[in-house]
Amino acid sequence: MTPWFTGKTKIRVQGIWFNNRKSFLALRIVGHAHPDPYGPVINIDRLDRAEVNEAESGEDDQSSEIGMSQKRKIGPGDELKLTGEEAPDHGAGTVEIVDDDFLTIGPARIVRVLRGEEQGGVKVSGKSSQALSNYSSDKRRGYGKGTGYGSIHAKEVSELGGTLSDMWKAALYLKKINPGSISSVRFFTLKEGYGDSPELKGTPFTAAVSFKQGDDPLETRHFGHSWNFIDRKNNKRRGCLVIHLQCRDKSVHIVEIQRRKSARIVGGKERFKEENFRGLVMVLAHDDLLSDWLSTFISEASQKKGVISDLISSVPGEADAFNHNDSNSDNVPCEGVLINALKKVGVTGISR
Repeated sequence: MTPWFTGKTKIRVQGIWFNNRKSFLALRIVGHAHPDPYGPVINIDRLDRAEVNEAESGEDDQSSEIGMSQKRKIGPGDELKLTGEEAPDHGAGTVEIVDDDFLTIGPARIVRVLRGEEQGGVKVSGKSSQALSNYSSDKRRGYGKGTGYGSIHAKEVSELGGTLSDMWKAALYLKKINPGSISSVRFFTLKEGYGDSPELKGTPFTAAVSFKQGDDPLETRHFGHSWNFIDRKNNKRRGCLVIHLQCRDKSVHIVEIQRRKSARIVGGKERFKEENFRGLVMVLAHDDLLSDWLSTFISEASQKKGVISDLISSVPGEADAFNHNDSNSDNVPCEGVLINALKKVGVTGISR
């Protein structure tokens, strides 16, 4: 079987410099760009988990106690013995080995899940994963070796990430299935203007705003200084993503503010939650006004700390705010959100 892609793509690595920083030894891959991110939609049809883990028949097929799979999560500080010499036992416990986040450079290929994952545990032996001596990520075979199954995975994140990435992918998806209604999808930055390169780009918020009041000299004042950073400790600025959709004779812009993420424990599992900002949809009186307006928006959004309802009045044209409500009928995340946003400026007839 041949791979689905051959060719060049970008990767992000960690390692060490040597030879007076003239050479670099890559020791770990921590991110990559998706090959042909604007290519066809990838459809995932996941098999039933119980079917995937069904015990193989054979001479070592023994009856076992049927119960719920007992799982535990392994973090970076935990010790665990992994082996490549033995396969996991049928019915043995499972550990979820969570690696560091894996970064997607630029936009990701659109992925549509046709069938959701089966919920609940797999019917396997109730043997505790705590009592096992080692683990393997191989296919389950046999019994009695004391080897559990290690599920190794890393959460894939994008550079802009979260809602911003979801809205971008939703725009690309709707363009693919509505070519007669949406002719182009691009992003806009103050630095480079419109673009549709594989590397999705946004405009960072500034930490200070210069202004002149009356006859006073030009002053520089700080507004919402900490708000302008998505990660203050690592000096990472918050970004603003502007998506442009040409919808028949209407030029529509969507504006999204990058959200911070916070972690919390729900039901024993770590869950991430984003800040809750509304999006902005607008049809400008003329697209040449976008650059000046966005400069003003960057300044005012810092003062208002991203409250969109307080920023609509500055738009030179038709504009409205919209929420990001999940929908079970979405083929890709934020599909319904984007369709509803377009309706607010008179763009209808967009199919799912």
